[in-house]
Amino acid sequence: MSVAHSHHALCVLHCPSAQKSVFESLSHQHQERCLFRYESLAPRDQLPPAWFERFAFGLVHSGTVIRQRIDANGNATSVDIACAGALLPLHWPLSHTQEDISSSGYAVSQLNVCLLPLEWFEKQIDSNHQIEHDLLRLQSEAMERMERLGDARNRGSVQEKLATLLCALADTLKLETLLPEGLQQKDLAVLLGARHETVCRVLKDFEQRGAILRSKDGMQIDRALLMS
Repeated sequence: MSVAHSHHALCVLHCPSAQKSVFESLSHQHQERCLFRYESLAPRDQLPPAWFERFAFGLVHSGTVIRQRIDANGNATSVDIACAGALLPLHWPLSHTQEDISSSGYAVSQLNVCLLPLEWFEKQIDSNHQIEHDLLRLQSEAMERMERLGDARNRGSVQEKLATLLCALADTLKLETLLPEGLQQKDLAVLLGARHETVCRVLKDFEQRGAILRSKDGMQIDRALLMS
């Protein structure tokens, strides 16, 4: 269940728009009232369908979210994972291709996100070239993540898929060697399109080799051992 909050009360000190230097004309940085809507999801909650209908996109304030694009056969055509500061595309055409018919997703951990209502986006995009520039920049980052995840899904063995995925997550989420807190084995299975049991077995093998170290703070990886 999503919970809406006062944007200024909870977001102004760590505003993702300010930290990324994007969408200044839409956020509190240059006007009294921020046009973004601040919402929260509890861990494992599904992204509400209304988000895909009412909002153009979101900026992740804190937490981690996994989003999938679904085709007419119910298969995931692409998958994305986003952390603090990342773009969360929601409304078509920002989040879909011609082959997609819907999107879905869920919060991996406690998720706080700033959402831009579609009506405000449509009013601003044609008259403000800076908004378009900022959006293209964040879309480029999202595409890089999705391409790296797609590359991992297309590798040969599950061992190679998972090793490539873990390195891709560390690179594209800018987390160096520590993967997001709350990321579970079943999340890695979703990202790879693999069986949960198989991912668990391979992770145990990686752990025995010292390629990963799991703790309450998350999962730390050793790239050299993972790719050896």
